Amino acid sequence: MIKNQSIKTIKTIFFDGGDVLVKKIVNINKQISNYLDISLDLYHQKEKELIKTDKDIPQAWRDIATLEKEINYFRMFSGKLLKHLNLDVKEETVEYMAMCHVKRCYVPVEGAREILDYLSQKYQLGIISNCLVSRKYFELKDFDLEKYFDEVVLSREIDVDKPDPRIYKYALKKAGRQPEECAFIDNKVENLQAVLDLGFGKVVLFPKEDYEGADFPAIDSLAELKVTF
Repeated sequence: MIKNQSIKTIKTIFFDGGDVLVKKIVNINKQISNYLDISLDLYHQKEKELIKTDKDIPQAWRDIATLEKEINYFRMFSGKLLKHLNLDVKEETVEYMAMCHVKRCYVPVEGAREILDYLSQKYQLGIISNCLVSRKYFELKDFDLEKYFDEVVLSREIDVDKPDPRIYKYALKKAGRQPEECAFIDNKVENLQAVLDLGFGKVVLFPKEDYEGADFPAIDSLAELKVTF
């Protein structure tokens, strides 16, 4: 049981990105399959076949470290998938499919901007996320959220994924903080446990319903962070 977590020494609060600050509201595969006028089941089937059989795709996925590489990856993937579906590989179709992946339809989680307004008056804020690079260049900018964060650490940009301790150590160094001076809000238990093992001063699981019964301080809404901090 996690006990006696204190906010007295907390100076920096790190957030996960996807599902904590922004959430997806569009099924991308359904969006693309409708555009191609094929069934969603067929789309899923052919996509899985392609990922399993094409040797170039796994390495190209691992190599995504910039927005340019991400866009080029989805253009490449979309072209290959159209061929696998025996459909015409038209430039406009490839571009539409690629942009569906890159410019996904997200919205801020309810209460995100209000709680960031509140917390940024008292703490340094940062992001530690495994999300694709485009989230940093689109959602954070589109919704005017980037202004709240001093440090945005993405696994893609440093080639280290959560819950690998190295990504948290990198974020600590960037922020100029010791572990006990930091808190972390994430929706995955394994990520919270990793920062606790490093000595973070506080963790919060959000949203709570993702892991009902998990042995971590948990909240149902971001507004509850006003009580927590």
